Formats: sequence, C-alpha cells, structure tokens
Amino acid sequence: MNFLAHCVLAAPGSGWIAGAFLGDHLRGSAWQELPSELGNGVLLHRAIDTACDQHEAFLAAKRALPEGLRRFAPIALDVYFDHVLAREFSAFSKRPLELFTRDCYAALEEHWTHLPTTLRRYYTATAPQNLLSQYTDVATVGRVLGGISRRFRRANPLAEMLPVLSARDGILEDCFRRLMPDLMTMAKDRRVSLTNDLT
Repeated sequence: MNFLAHCVLAAPGSGWIAGAFLGDHLRGSAWQELPSELGNGVLLHRAIDTACDQHEAFLAAKRALPEGLRRFAPIALDVYFDHVLAREFSAFSKRPLELFTRDCYAALEEHWTHLPTTLRRYYTATAPQNLLSQYTDVATVGRVLGGISRRFRRANPLAEMLPVLSARDGILEDCFRRLMPDLMTMAKDRRVSLTNDLT
C-alpha cells in the first residue's frame, strides 16, 4: 500500500501515522532507535505490506495487468489504490480527506527530529500542496508514478502505466474493496498486539 492507505490503517495516533511514513524510509532494525509509538508504526507498516502482498485481491489485481508489466505491478497498484481510496474516502474514514491528510503532514511535523533526510524531503515537496489529498485526481497517479520511475537507474515502464491502470479501473476498484476491509481488521488487531507488547 502507498502512503495514504498506510496512514488510514495507522490512524488515529500521530506517532503511528509518522511511523507509517517511516516504514518506507527505514531499513532493518533502525526502528528500534525510535520512540515506541513511532517504532510500532514502522512494524505495522511492514506487517501491512506483507499482508497486502499475500492477499488474494492484490494478487488478482496483479494478474489483471499485462504480463510484461507485472514486475512493476506492486508499485503501480500501491499508487493506484491510493487513488481509489481517496475517491471513496468516506467509506474508510470518518474524517474528510482534506482534513485527514493535513493531520498526516502534521504528524510528520510533530516527529520531525526523528525523520531521516529522505522523509524530510518528501514532506517539503508534498506538504505545501497537500499532495495526499490530490489522489482523487487520477492525473496525480501519473505524476507520482513518473516521479518514482525517475528514481530507478534503469529504464522502466512506470511513467507510462497510468493508461493501463485506468483501463482496468473497475477490476482494480473491486480488488481494492475486497482488500482494504481485511487490512483494516488486521491493522486494528496488530496495533493492539504491538501496544500490549509494551506493557
């Protein structure tokens, strides 16, 4: 899952939300150096990624893409699923999208001293225009995929995958609707178990 979905699954605690962002910026056991809620947010992020990758609905979404693109399907689907989540946000959160996403950036501000340089750069580049709230516009998916594509040293199709994803919107929306409720249940249970491990 991409940042918006991870934040929804980590909410409402600001430390959990900041940890949801950190999950893509820390490797190995670096989470152990963080305050407990941030570290647990990283562990939750990793658990969500594992559960998502193994979920039947996510595997079905990958199969819906052309075989030649499936190597990059997990990245493309993560971003596209944030688009589906954003346009159906009221089904998954009690907070309006605009307010929720501002809370997400506020969580990064609150825990700024614990953010690595890469995440600070992400904040600086995306917070002023509240990029997370712009996922309702499918064009944002194209821009984000283009940005990710440029981080790869080798040629890749990510920047050109939006038309492929959009052409399968109905299939991907159905897969997301089957995936997200299961992840929400799993994340809620995992938050409880991680919190109990501290007591």
